Amino acid sequence: MARILGLGYPGGPIIDKIAKKGKEVIKFPRPLLRDSGKNRFNFSFSGLKTAVMREAEKGIYSKEDIAHSFQEAVVDVLVSKTVNAVRKFDIKRVVVAGGVSANSRLRERFQEESKKTGFSVYFPSLYLCTDNGAMIAYTGYRRIKETGRTVGLDFEGKARLRLDRFVEYIRKGAGQ
Repeated sequence: MARILGLGYPGGPIIDKIAKKGKEVIKFPRPLLRDSGKNRFNFSFSGLKTAVMREAEKGIYSKEDIAHSFQEAVVDVLVSKTVNAVRKFDIKRVVVAGGVSANSRLRERFQEESKKTGFSVYFPSLYLCTDNGAMIAYTGYRRIKETGRTVGLDFEGKARLRLDRFVEYIRKGAGQ
C-alpha cells in the first residue's frame, strides 16, 4: 500500500501517520468479511490492494484520504474476524502482535471492541512491534528442538499456506 502511494519504507508507520490527516472518502472492499462456515476466519487482502491501486491511479483523492480509507478497511476486517473468533471459541484474551500491532487505529478499535465484547486485549510495547523476525526465529528454534533438523536455504515460503496446515508442512520437512 505504501509503495503504491510512494510513501517510502517502512510503510506501516507512514500510513498510520498520514491516515490521521485523511477521511474515509472511499468505501474500500472488506475482503472475506461476510464469509461464513469453515472459511470465515480466513484473510485475503489482494482485492483490497487492487482497489487501492485503481484509486491511486485515478489521481482523484489525496494520499491521506486513500491511506485513511485503506486503514479503515483493513482494521474492520482484522477486528471483525477476531471478534467473530472470540465469540465462536469463547476466547477471553487476545494478543495482537507483529508489525501491524503498532497501528494506532487498530489498537483503538481492538480496545473499543474488547470492552463491548468482554475479552482482554494485549499489545506488545511499540518497540517490539516490528517485522516477524522474532517469530520466525522462534519457529526455527522449535523446529530444531522437535526434529533435530533445520530448514535449508532452499526453503520455499508459501504466502498462501493455510495456518491450519503450517505445522504439518513444517513437520514434513518442507524445504529439504
